[in-house]
Amino acid sequence: MLIIAGIYGNVAYMGISMTEFLYGKDGVGYASIIVGIFLLEYFADAERSVKDILKNMSKNPIIIAVLLGILFSALKVSLPKFADDFLSMVSKSAGPIALFAIGMFFANRKIISSKCQIFVLCLANLILLPIITYACGLIFGLSLTLTSFKVSLLQTAMPLAATNFVLAQKYKIDEEVVANSIIYSTIISLFTIGGLLYLVENFH
Repeated sequence: MLIIAGIYGNVAYMGISMTEFLYGKDGVGYASIIVGIFLLEYFADAERSVKDILKNMSKNPIIIAVLLGILFSALKVSLPKFADDFLSMVSKSAGPIALFAIGMFFANRKIISSKCQIFVLCLANLILLPIITYACGLIFGLSLTLTSFKVSLLQTAMPLAATNFVLAQKYKIDEEVVANSIIYSTIISLFTIGGLLYLVENFH
């Protein structure tokens, strides 16, 4: 469970909102690909039938929004101005509301757990993953001037996702460690992400 938690970052709520703020809609497109891969992995439970997986995916608002966007784009459907303005306003508020919800979720949880395990999880999630991503980018000849590469680095630097705690509760494994690691990694990420962005913009 701890290995999984160390890999799955908060790419949906924090990742997409930060990507949109830094790189605009083009960046969100790249970030959505990463989120889509995560969602497919999350819902692809070997113990469930294809019918159950499709049923659960059909209830996920992110997947529904993506499919509707693709459908509307393919059919060249134009929404009335009032509907377009309303959806635009709602989409801009999604990120901040999600971040607030995460804070409320952990408001009454005690921050006590194994310091060593928390340190390892935060180190893997906030430092090692971006380094590995950067190394892979260099191997494949990618440049930091590419928005796609910048978004990939940013996404891998996200703190632990709240989904990790859901999985820990589901399987009754390392619940306290994961919960506290999410809190700590979220706080520390304010500094590590800032450092990463500075390096990306000044040393490419």
